Amino acid sequence: MHAAGEHLAGTSLSVLGMLADKSLLRRMHTGRYELHDLVQQFVLEYLQHSEPEYEEVGERHCWYYLTWLVQEVESAVNVSSMRATLDSKAANIRAAWSWAGTHRYMDLIAQTADSLKMFYKMKGYAQDAVQAFGAALDAFDQPDSESASHAMLLGKLLTQQGSFYQNMGRYALARRLFQRTLASSRALGSKREIATVLGKLGFLAIELGEYAEARQLMEAALHK
Repeated sequence: MHAAGEHLAGTSLSVLGMLADKSLLRRMHTGRYELHDLVQQFVLEYLQHSEPEYEEVGERHCWYYLTWLVQEVESAVNVSSMRATLDSKAANIRAAWSWAGTHRYMDLIAQTADSLKMFYKMKGYAQDAVQAFGAALDAFDQPDSESASHAMLLGKLLTQQGSFYQNMGRYALARRLFQRTLASSRALGSKREIATVLGKLGFLAIELGEYAEARQLMEAALHK
């Protein structure tokens, strides 16, 4: 993937080609460039001893792959072609999301959350999704911000993690997370979010055979 190589390395395609000629890079049959394992280890150790460069490369990697993920999901023609494309970038997507959470890139996490949910749904990795959204929650579930955008992000992360817990059959955890989102949405007065999470609680009640509860929740969602 030439664009990624040029963007992340901060260099031109001709330089990447020169490095490949010197066997410092390998060009794969897909067109991507890959570092030899020993070179990769050396570069990582070098960057870790040069904090400004390490942060710069990490930030470029993070923004590139999460922005790419959103664009890929939004422009996908069909699920099968998107799954094949995402498979080749899975490790980079996970690393980019982790970096964004650790560095508390709130806007980027908010913009990417729905696309990341789609990524994990297609991969069928519910446990990985729970961990990814849980790590982001750990980063942002702090009492240092009471802004509406911060509260909305927390609600989105709670809902995404709750949905994957529901898929795993861990209904008590899912319900607890949905209820936290509901309380937050009510505090914000967000009718759309209130209706969405009431619907999720309703479907959860159906799965548990709690049909009277489900009906009340669905009716409440429809009236929002």
